Amino acid sequence: MKYADMHCDTLTELYLGGYFIKDTPLHISLDKADPFNPYIQVAAVWTDKALSDDDAYERFFKVTDHFRCDPSVRMGKVQLCHTKAKLDTAVAEGVPAFVLAVEGARLLAGDIRRLYRLYDEGVRLITLQWSDTDCIGGAWNTDADITDFGRLVLCEMASLGIAADISHASDSTAREILDIADQCNLTVCASHSNSRGVCSHMRNLTDELFRRVKEHGGIVGISMAPEHLSDSGKADITDISRHIYNYLSLGGEDTVCLGCDFDGIKTTPMGISGIGDIKYLWDMLLKDGITEDTLTKLFFGNAHRFIRSILD
Repeated sequence: MKYADMHCDTLTELYLGGYFIKDTPLHISLDKADPFNPYIQVAAVWTDKALSDDDAYERFFKVTDHFRCDPSVRMGKVQLCHTKAKLDTAVAEGVPAFVLAVEGARLLAGDIRRLYRLYDEGVRLITLQWSDTDCIGGAWNTDADITDFGRLVLCEMASLGIAADISHASDSTAREILDIADQCNLTVCASHSNSRGVCSHMRNLTDELFRRVKEHGGIVGISMAPEHLSDSGKADITDISRHIYNYLSLGGEDTVCLGCDFDGIKTTPMGISGIGDIKYLWDMLLKDGITEDTLTKLFFGNAHRFIRSILD
């Protein structure tokens, strides 16, 4: 089975737990992902709200250094990819491919030079907000707009080729990011954002924002966070499918993918304990009548196309 996923927090959890990627108690490990070939994972380093901006920036390098020193990475059993050539080779050879991202751009702390450093480290996607307001703008639990520094960051991201992720952004910030994308060569996605038309949580995307991401050529990943899947806060595989069906009804066959947020969520939907259980979602959707061609887009093709487009 081919699989590509737009968001996980596994690298941070590997660092904090002192784990290596091959065999871990986390949602994602190489052993759990063994059924997938190829397997592509966008791996975000989270800017922990408990840390200062500067400490979060320093921890980014500790997290990525820990991953680069992982025996599986050093032995070539996992490939960190920042170029199309590396991704293409990993896919062709069946080697799991990881692409670096940042979740929470407040670690830039008003210093644009930090963006250039992150790019040099291989970061190719940034989720701009996480919660509250910061140097970039307002998150989902605010009604704040983007800041002047946030606008500068977006322009420089467009110049560098780093994709802007509107997951976690307030509606007004997300709209302005998309407005800026309309004016310059900025790539936009929502790496892990469910449908507000299905679950009313403000972290989820409105149909309007989904359509705008789609029209811009971006993609939207389905998250496994139960509180974003169902208004009850409890969810199972059926709830995941409801978000997929809603996005498909909006013309999203080439837009929807998965961004499960594994190792960034406290609980998972019933029936999905980690990456190894994704096959059950495929099986249910296939049984419900979605064609294999469409499922291949949702589980691999859309994310693969997008990820490849943001690499050098």
